[in-house]
Amino acid sequence: MEIMMNESKEKVTVADIARRVGMSKSAVAKVLHDNRSTIRVGKEKAELIRKVADEMHYRPNTVARALRSGRTGLLGIVLGGLQSPYFAEFAEQAMEIAEARGRRLIVSPVRWGVEREQAALDSLLRNNVDGVILKTGLFSVRPELAESYFDCGTPIVLSLETHPLYSAQGEDVASGMRELFHAMRRSGIADLAMAVNDRSDARREAYLACCSEFGVAPRLFRFSSYDQPSLKVCADEIVEAGVKHLLVCSDHYALRLLSLLGAAGLRIPEDIAIASIGGTTASSYANPPLTVIDQNIRLQAEVLLDLLLERIEGSPEIRHRLVPTRLVARKSFPLHN
Repeated sequence: MEIMMNESKEKVTVADIARRVGMSKSAVAKVLHDNRSTIRVGKEKAELIRKVADEMHYRPNTVARALRSGRTGLLGIVLGGLQSPYFAEFAEQAMEIAEARGRRLIVSPVRWGVEREQAALDSLLRNNVDGVILKTGLFSVRPELAESYFDCGTPIVLSLETHPLYSAQGEDVASGMRELFHAMRRSGIADLAMAVNDRSDARREAYLACCSEFGVAPRLFRFSSYDQPSLKVCADEIVEAGVKHLLVCSDHYALRLLSLLGAAGLRIPEDIAIASIGGTTASSYANPPLTVIDQNIRLQAEVLLDLLLERIEGSPEIRHRLVPTRLVARKSFPLHN
């Protein structure tokens, strides 16, 4: 049976919703459009407005809104490939938070590489997004680009790197790392190697600092990002070296190493204990579940969106905010409390 849509049905307006909830048009617009008015709307009333708008099938006129405000309501993010559990989970959390704040987030995943990262950033800017989260470390690799993009007129905030011109979210990986080393000491573990790639300098430095503080001899095993053959070579080197306790720079590569080391005949954790830096949902589903230095992905997304919206609203303050990490012990790397 063919269902005919009622094309003559009038479009629901802000005024219609205001009449239904018994509030002013400006108050309703404040909630639905997240505009810059100074009107205060309580949480319960804001929830009622959104509920009624949903029931009435309200759809904002984004073109008219952009013409009035000079904004599209669109945000962009450039980040690593979504085959990584971390980036996939981060993108999902960020989209959910952006939607709750009346914005739509365009996600642009890229494989590592300066040209790809820059092309993705340029594409978002051409699409007139109101602001961009750059979560690749592009300006660390190409510092000369930082000043030119600062002058582009669209706010950009950073993650995975810092720069004096940009607000940025970082992770306090040292806090979780020290928890791991303290737990190792309580458990009588005196050695820890680390598998690192070319995008994990801050994590490597936190590991080296803890090795120095706790009197552990550092052992680094290196591989390249998105390079499966080099990761296989790294796994072979770990097996050959007889490593007993291993920290991996991310959940993504820890999960791959679990498979490679298992294929080499090693049992986890009996032959080699493995921990990682991440805390993605996927880490808890591993066999065995991964001990992690948890990055708090949800809080990272909230902090970045807060920083970006501040800049979009015209705040001149450049802020660098650190998100703490914490140790979550599971079966892949047994530790005493």
